[in-house]
Amino acid sequence: MGDWSKHAGFGIQYAVTIGIFAFGGFKLDEWLGTEPFGLLIAVFAGFIGATVSLVKKLPTSGPPVKSKTSTESNPEDKKNHS
Repeated sequence: MGDWSKHAGFGIQYAVTIGIFAFGGFKLDEWLGTEPFGLLIAVFAGFIGATVSLVKKLPTSGPPVKSKTSTESNPEDKKNHS
């Protein structure tokens, strides 16, 4: 399954994290009677936490960059300097 299942797992984890925070905020509001502030703060905190976690897990975009050593030369450089 490879990349598909890995990325699907990221999405599920993202949604579940926000859902757990939302549920906790809802219950906190019921307990303290502060509707809707606990829910809003918890959803925002869940969104930030899930986003940070997702960014840390995803690879950087773009192909890997191959570094040149000092002994290698580019044929284009020789044309331009001649």
